[in-house]
Amino acid sequence: MKIWILGLEPLETRYTGEWYSQFKKVFKELGVSHEFIYGDVVTMNLESKFFLDPIGTNIWKTTQMSRMLNKFDKVREGDAIFTWDFWHPALECLAYIRSFLKKKFYLVGIAHSGTYDPWDLTYQIGMGRYGKFFEEGWFQILDKVFVATTFHKELILKSRTVDERKLCVTGLPVDIEHVSRFRKPWGQKEDLIVFTGRKSAEKGYDLVLKLRNDLNLPIVVALDLGLKKKDYHKLLGKAKIVFAPSKQETFGYGVVEGIANGCVPVVPNGLSFQDYVLKKFRYEEGWSFREILSNGRLLLDPLLEEQEMAISKYDYKKVIRIMADRIWELGE
Repeated sequence: MKIWILGLEPLETRYTGEWYSQFKKVFKELGVSHEFIYGDVVTMNLESKFFLDPIGTNIWKTTQMSRMLNKFDKVREGDAIFTWDFWHPALECLAYIRSFLKKKFYLVGIAHSGTYDPWDLTYQIGMGRYGKFFEEGWFQILDKVFVATTFHKELILKSRTVDERKLCVTGLPVDIEHVSRFRKPWGQKEDLIVFTGRKSAEKGYDLVLKLRNDLNLPIVVALDLGLKKKDYHKLLGKAKIVFAPSKQETFGYGVVEGIANGCVPVVPNGLSFQDYVLKKFRYEEGWSFREILSNGRLLLDPLLEEQEMAISKYDYKKVIRIMADRIWELGE
C-alpha cells in the first residue's frame, strides 16, 4: 500500500508546516511508502477571528487536486489517498473516479470542524443550510475519518449520519519536545496568564476582556502580539497559566502547547478538555475567576507532572503511528 497525502497549506501561524516533516519522519521509520501532493501557495490574508484565507485555501486544494489527478495512473489497487482536511473538493472527484473505474483504493481524511458544530465559523456564516449535505456525502465517501478527541467524535454522531466504525479518535500531532524548548522552571516563571485562542465568541474572547478589565488580571492575548511561533512558545514558556474559556473546543492546540510549557491550564469542565485536562484544572460554570485561581490548584507540582503526562499521547510520533495503523487495517 502507498499513501498519497493531500496535506494542508503550510501556514506559519498553524501546525501544518511541521506536519510534513513529522509525517515524513514517522512514515520513513515505519517503512510506509508515501508521497506528498502539494498545491499552489498564495499570500494568505488572515483576520484575527479566522484561521485561514478562504480564497488561498481553495487555490491550494484545487491545484493540489489537479496534481493528484495527473498522477492517478500511478495509484494502484489497495493504495490510500489521505487528505489532512475532509473539507476538500478532491473527495467528490476521487469518489466519482473510484465508482466509474471500479478501482479499489481507499479514501481517508481528518475532520477538524464543520457545520455539524453550531459554534463553528462555517455554521455561523450560514453554511449550515447546505453544509450538512456535503458532510453527509463525505462521511459516506471516506473509509476512515480521524478526529482529535472523543468529544469531537460524539459531536459528529449527534447530528450527522455516519458509520461510527469509520470515526477514529487519534488526537492531532504535536511536537511536545520542540514546543517546550523555551520552558522556564516554575520559580523563574512570570505572573502571566496567556489566552491563545482566536478573538471570537467561540473561544470566549469576551470573557477574557471582561476579566482583564474588571479584575486587572495580567492576561496576555497572544494574537495581539503578532509573534512568530518561536516567540509564541517563549511566551508560554515563561507564563504560569494558559487560559481557554472556550464555549466550544474540539481539540485545543494552544492549551496542549501551554501544558507542554509547564503552564497550569484553566479551562471549563467539558468539551474536548475532558480528554486530556485533569479535573482539578477544569472549572465549573458559574465559578468566578477568583474562585478558580484560589481553589488550591496552581502550585501542585505532582498534579502538573501528571497533567503533562496526560498530553503525552498527542506526541506526533504516537498520533501518526495510530493513523498509519488505521490506514493499513483497511487493506487487511
